[in-house]
Amino acid sequence: MHKAVAEGKEETAARLIQNGADTQQELHSGWTVLCTAAYFRSLGLVRLLLESNPLFSRPDGGLSPPDWAVRQNRVDMAKELLRHGATLGPQGIDHPALLFITASAGDKEMVQILQDAGSDVEEHFEGRNAIKAAEWNGDADILTLLSEYRGV
Repeated sequence: MHKAVAEGKEETAARLIQNGADTQQELHSGWTVLCTAAYFRSLGLVRLLLESNPLFSRPDGGLSPPDWAVRQNRVDMAKELLRHGATLGPQGIDHPALLFITASAGDKEMVQILQDAGSDVEEHFEGRNAIKAAEWNGDADILTLLSEYRGV
């Protein structure tokens, strides 16, 4: 299943699912089939898998499918995954705060998606939070959005 998904073979994946393939299958690294689809940027496969009750995220706290969508600036995929109940993975030293990354990039739509998903405006990365990143970049739109969310 992972091979078909990694190669973007939507028809093959659909046939595999129809014939009872395990959509909760994990690689030895802990990657789920849905993680593979998100990593390889295939919205069609993500949608196909979402219909078949996939395992959303890695059990070891690694990057989740929405994390990959956010990191690759796939707004459509992030929305779809979060709408179906997928959650963002834990942030920390190995996984910088996604809200910080998107605020730094000036991506207003993705900032809004992350805020709606419950991202912490105060979460720090390298001594700064998303608000500081927006201030640093002089991005008034992102700063306003973050401040309103924060209740400032």
